[in-house]
Amino acid sequence: MTLPLVTACGGDSAPSLSVRWQHDGAVSRAVLPSEALQTAVYVENEGDLAIEGLVLRFDHVDTGLVPFGLSVGTATRVSSRFDGAAQVWDLGTLQPGQTMVFPISLWFDSSTVTLEPRQVSLVISAESPGLEGQVMSNALEVEVDTRAVVTGNR
Repeated sequence: MTLPLVTACGGDSAPSLSVRWQHDGAVSRAVLPSEALQTAVYVENEGDLAIEGLVLRFDHVDTGLVPFGLSVGTATRVSSRFDGAAQVWDLGTLQPGQTMVFPISLWFDSSTVTLEPRQVSLVISAESPGLEGQVMSNALEVEVDTRAVVTGNR
């Protein structure tokens, strides 16, 4: 499956960045609450200039579609900080033509029980002082089986 790229474009000498978020491998079933889901964010500098001060921002409350009673947690090899509700990772400089792969493990916690698995749609963004605004990723679609909270079914 090919995922769309979201790109911030300008003239020939303007910074150009794309951000793509995908499952790390095939996920053919719903994930259980507290089960780790391996994902990767691909950040590519498609322009002719280095992009400095690059950060990733994840705010599932403002930019994602997360159903009531469901929360999302992350685990990465890079330390993060919080800016309000947004989790932020400092990536540094991305050279022209360079692609950075940023692995993120996700886990979900549910305070409610449902009859069917729940659909979650998550987005991550990249920012830099050299870009005109945020560059949003594609939506990462996840199905979370909140039935398992009570029934224990797998």
